[in-house]
Amino acid sequence: MPTPKAAPEEADSLETQSPETKSLTQWDAFTKAKLVPTQFECTGYFPIHRGEAALHCHTKFPFKAENVKRHVASCAGGFQFKVKTTDGKPSPFWAELQDAGLESYDFRCDVCDAQLRFHPSSILPHLKPHSGKTRRVFPGAIFNVTIGLAKVDRPEEMDDSIS
Repeated sequence: MPTPKAAPEEADSLETQSPETKSLTQWDAFTKAKLVPTQFECTGYFPIHRGEAALHCHTKFPFKAENVKRHVASCAGGFQFKVKTTDGKPSPFWAELQDAGLESYDFRCDVCDAQLRFHPSSILPHLKPHSGKTRRVFPGAIFNVTIGLAKVDRPEEMDDSIS
């Protein structure tokens, strides 16, 4: 009786996927969709940051990933950002988030509260005014995201694995 061939190990596939990339979140989806940020603010949103309103300082950031990375350690990681479409120069902010090892743990449209994928086909329909959580129509292009450090960048005391 023939023996089945062993499948390649899946644990090694993440490490060999792209050695220079520190984040698994596809931040380049915004570059592919030709979107640039216009505002990036520390703020909580429902339902993820329900009782943590005091932890959000409403700081507005310049578009530098290093500032966001330092701020994630002191706040709960909830951010709201606005984008606009451009045919000009792409924003380096998305690549900086990728290289800084920042992961998105929740990504949703602020208007309709739909959870989105990091793909242009998921993001682009939410740029237009639409209704959602309420019957009122609000302008689109406003997104909520919870950002945290990638597992490899977390200090040992922040490791939430069970021993």
